[in-house]
Amino acid sequence: MSADLSAPTSAAERWEGMAGEFAQQERAYRRDVYGITVGPAWTGMSAEAAHGRFDVTLKEFQYAQTEAKAIASLLRDAHAQFVELKGRLPAAGGAAGGGGGGDAGLGARPGQRGRGA
Repeated sequence: MSADLSAPTSAAERWEGMAGEFAQQERAYRRDVYGITVGPAWTGMSAEAAHGRFDVTLKEFQYAQTEAKAIASLLRDAHAQFVELKGRLPAAGGAAGGGGGGDAGLGARPGQRGRGA
Protein backbone atom coordinates (compact mmCIF):
# COMPACT_ATOMS: atom_id res chain seq x y z
CA MET A 1 0.00 0.00 0.00
CA SER A 2 1.33 3.40 -0.86
CA ALA A 3 -0.11 6.37 0.94
CA ASP A 4 1.35 9.76 1.75
CA LEU A 5 1.30 9.99 5.51
CA SER A 6 3.07 13.34 5.71
CA ALA A 7 -0.07 15.47 6.06
CA PRO A 8 -0.36 15.13 9.88
CA THR A 9 3.32 15.99 10.28
CA SER A 10 3.01 19.04 8.03
CA ALA A 11 -0.07 20.17 9.91
CA ALA A 12 1.72 19.66 13.25
CA GLU A 13 4.56 21.89 12.07
CA ARG A 14 2.08 24.61 11.12
CA TRP A 15 0.39 24.35 14.53
CA GLU A 16 3.80 24.69 16.22
CA GLY A 17 4.35 27.80 14.10
CA MET A 18 0.97 29.10 15.23
CA ALA A 19 2.01 28.62 18.87
CA GLY A 20 5.08 30.74 18.12
CA GLU A 21 2.90 33.42 16.56
CA PHE A 22 0.68 33.44 19.65
CA ALA A 23 3.81 33.84 21.81
CA GLN A 24 4.88 36.88 19.77
CA GLN A 25 1.42 38.38 20.03
CA GLU A 26 1.38 37.72 23.76
CA ARG A 27 4.67 39.58 24.22
CA ALA A 28 3.43 42.54 22.16
CA TYR A 29 0.11 42.60 24.03
CA ARG A 30 1.87 42.40 27.41
CA ARG A 31 4.18 45.26 26.46
CA ASP A 32 1.81 47.58 24.57
CA VAL A 33 -1.60 47.00 26.16
CA TYR A 34 -1.47 45.09 29.43
CA GLY A 35 1.66 46.92 30.56
CA ILE A 36 0.00 50.33 30.63
CA THR A 37 -2.31 49.23 33.44
CA VAL A 38 0.52 48.18 35.76
CA GLY A 39 2.72 51.26 35.34
CA PRO A 40 2.46 54.49 37.30
CA ALA A 41 1.00 56.49 34.38
CA TRP A 42 -2.52 55.15 34.78
CA THR A 43 -4.13 54.80 38.20
CA GLY A 44 -7.57 54.66 39.68
CA MET A 45 -10.70 52.64 39.15
CA SER A 46 -10.51 52.71 35.36
CA ALA A 47 -6.95 51.31 35.44
CA GLU A 48 -8.04 48.56 37.82
CA ALA A 49 -11.03 47.67 35.63
CA ALA A 50 -8.90 47.67 32.48
CA HIS A 51 -6.21 45.60 34.18
CA GLY A 52 -8.74 42.87 34.99
CA ARG A 53 -10.04 42.74 31.43
CA PHE A 54 -6.57 42.93 29.88
CA ASP A 55 -5.40 40.14 32.16
CA VAL A 56 -8.12 37.87 30.75
CA THR A 57 -6.97 38.58 27.20
CA LEU A 58 -3.35 37.97 28.16
CA LYS A 59 -4.28 34.57 29.58
CA GLU A 60 -6.18 33.76 26.37
CA PHE A 61 -2.96 34.28 24.39
CA GLN A 62 -1.21 31.89 26.78
CA TYR A 63 -3.99 29.29 26.52
CA ALA A 64 -3.96 29.57 22.73
CA GLN A 65 -0.26 28.67 22.74
CA THR A 66 -0.93 25.65 24.92
CA GLU A 67 -3.79 24.49 22.71
CA ALA A 68 -1.79 24.92 19.49
CA LYS A 69 1.06 22.87 20.95
CA ALA A 70 -1.40 20.20 22.11
CA ILE A 71 -2.95 19.95 18.65
CA ALA A 72 0.54 19.60 17.14
CA SER A 73 1.27 16.79 19.60
CA LEU A 74 -1.97 15.00 18.73
CA LEU A 75 -1.17 15.23 15.02
CA ARG A 76 2.32 13.81 15.60
CA ASP A 77 0.84 10.95 17.62
CA ALA A 78 -1.67 10.28 14.84
CA HIS A 79 1.15 10.21 12.29
CA ALA A 80 3.11 7.72 14.39
CA GLN A 81 0.04 5.49 14.70
CA PHE A 82 -0.67 5.68 10.96
CA VAL A 83 2.91 4.67 10.19
CA GLU A 84 2.74 1.77 12.64
CA LEU A 85 -0.60 0.55 11.30
CA LYS A 86 0.59 0.88 7.72
CA GLY A 87 3.53 -1.32 8.65
CA ARG A 88 1.14 -3.97 9.97
CA LEU A 89 -0.91 -4.13 6.76
CA PRO A 90 1.28 -6.59 4.82
CA ALA A 91 1.25 -9.03 7.74
CA ALA A 92 -2.51 -8.64 8.18
CA GLY A 93 -3.08 -9.16 4.45
CA GLY A 94 -1.02 -12.34 4.50
CA ALA A 95 -2.92 -13.68 7.48
CA ALA A 96 -6.26 -12.91 5.83
CA GLY A 97 -5.83 -15.32 2.97
CA GLY A 98 -2.54 -14.86 1.26
CA GLY A 99 -3.08 -11.22 0.41
CA GLY A 100 -4.14 -12.23 -3.10
CA GLY A 101 -7.16 -9.99 -3.06
CA GLY A 102 -9.52 -12.67 -4.44
CA ASP A 103 -13.00 -13.25 -3.15
CA ALA A 104 -12.18 -16.33 -1.09
CA GLY A 105 -14.51 -16.35 1.84
CA LEU A 106 -16.53 -13.30 0.76
CA GLY A 107 -20.20 -13.85 1.18
CA ALA A 108 -19.65 -17.41 2.33
CA ARG A 109 -21.72 -19.07 4.98
CA PRO A 110 -20.19 -21.44 7.45
CA GLY A 111 -19.28 -24.63 5.63
CA GLN A 112 -19.18 -22.92 2.22
CA ARG A 113 -16.26 -21.55 0.28
CA GLY A 114 -16.57 -18.11 -1.37
CA ARG A 115 -19.31 -16.96 -3.73
CA GLY A 116 -20.87 -19.40 -6.09
CA ALA A 117 -19.65 -22.39 -4.13
